[in-house]
Amino acid sequence: GAEIVVLQRTDPNVPWDADPEEVEGLTLLENGDLEGDLIPIGAQSDRIEWRIFARYTAGAFDPAFGASHGWKESPRFIQLGATYTAAPRIYRSVDR
Repeated sequence: GAEIVVLQRTDPNVPWDADPEEVEGLTLLENGDLEGDLIPIGAQSDRIEWRIFARYTAGAFDPAFGASHGWKESPRFIQLGATYTAAPRIYRSVDR
């Protein structure tokens, strides 16, 4: 009844409660990788922040009869890692 969702912010001026589909700098990552492969960030920024939360599907809570108990369980989030790759910088070059 629950799934892990990650909200990624690459612009600190964008509020967390903005719509990720309408605002640049805020991305909703909903599709993970069960094999543990890398998921590209797709942004370039001095600062990247993530908020990780559980989103409960419809039917996880039944207020009328108390028959659904999916809201009592949360998926386990084990690890978040980030890797930076970029071309090497040349600080000084002399042609002779």
